[in-house]
Amino acid sequence: STYSLSYIFNFNFKNIIHGYTSRRINPINAAGRQNDGFIFIIQGKCIYTFTDDRTFTAKEGDILYLSKNSKYQMDVQCDKYEFVYFDFDETK
Repeated sequence: STYSLSYIFNFNFKNIIHGYTSRRINPINAAGRQNDGFIFIIQGKCIYTFTDDRTFTAKEGDILYLSKNSKYQMDVQCDKYEFVYFDFDETK
């Protein structure tokens, strides 16, 4: 059987974006994320540093979950960091 993720986990997709960026450091977004999100890393490596000083290194093949309102800095460690992210919110 095949099931849709939104059926299993009861959420609505807001955005599905394929993107990439190059080596750089993005500042922390003071407002935080607008939605929960999963990020699938296609290529490259990036260090995420959260406001509570936790760090996570995301690399090719990883899936990263970022919660709504989370605040973090991205330190891209390569010339091409390619990803697909899925923003969603929970349905009630």
